[in-house]
Amino acid sequence: LETLLGSEGVPAGMTATITDRSGTVLARTRDAPRLVGTRPGRNGLPGDAEGWRRGTDADGEKVVVAYARSEVAGWTAWVFMPERAFS
Repeated sequence: LETLLGSEGVPAGMTATITDRSGTVLARTRDAPRLVGTRPGRNGLPGDAEGWRRGTDADGEKVVVAYARSEVAGWTAWVFMPERAFS
């Protein structure tokens, strides 16, 4: 999964993450060794299948995050962008 995320060319400053249905990080483009296998969960899991919202990332930075959840697997793909860059 790390190789797949890395090959997608996520723009500089953005972070892509895949979590399972419980919110455990399965893969991440930044800080993978530190966060894979953890459940940062400060923002909770999305209620909708897809959308975007503001929140904080695992380091406490304010971010805007877009997400989409697979209804079959329950996995969620997240793309985080610093809120200051979004504004």
